[in-house]
Amino acid sequence: MTSLLRCGLINDVIELFGLMIDVRIGYDEVSLSSTLKALAVSAFASCTSCMLLHCHALKSRFESDNAVSCSLIDAYSRSGEVKFYRQVFNQLSLPNAICFTSIISALARNGIRMEWEWNVWRHYSCKIDLMGHVGLLHEAEQLLKEASRDRKSAICISMLRSCRIHQNEQVGNRAAATLMNLDPDDPAAWLQASSFYSEIGDFDSATRFREVAVATKIRRDIGHS
Repeated sequence: MTSLLRCGLINDVIELFGLMIDVRIGYDEVSLSSTLKALAVSAFASCTSCMLLHCHALKSRFESDNAVSCSLIDAYSRSGEVKFYRQVFNQLSLPNAICFTSIISALARNGIRMEWEWNVWRHYSCKIDLMGHVGLLHEAEQLLKEASRDRKSAICISMLRSCRIHQNEQVGNRAAATLMNLDPDDPAAWLQASSFYSEIGDFDSATRFREVAVATKIRRDIGHS
């Protein structure tokens, strides 16, 4: 079944699963997950067909398997069933990074923004960091706009590091400005901006930002004395 799926023989995968049910061979989490993946991209995809396989997952107690759950999330999302794929995600006791990726893709597919009560800001941060490392700075910047305000500082610092590596002055300027607006009283933020400007050869800005960082630190230390 996995070989057929890899070769794009979608209908054959679904028919094989039906045959396994008919002759009572039984199935495991891999065959169920493969069938769900095939169903998601087939012409037979519908809420009813997804629910039928969901029932098989519940009866076989494979609904807690991350691979099966991710496949269910994908299948339901392609049918536009927001309620059901959220339900599948919420019942996961220990969702991993792949599960979070599945729900992010599902939400994006249906035009919904990420819900921060799921505490997935770390996933955003990692994704932005990875994009930055490979030079996809404009894409990372777009994703940064979706982050909640209280998490943006750490992500902006990551963006600045990536801009230093790839010498991207335009994105770096915007990331530095965002960081300054978020944490104007944090000397570490000013130092990060200073390092960025120094790296791209703008030594006047680097010196100015470093002076502000020192002054901010002195002011903070006096306030704590």
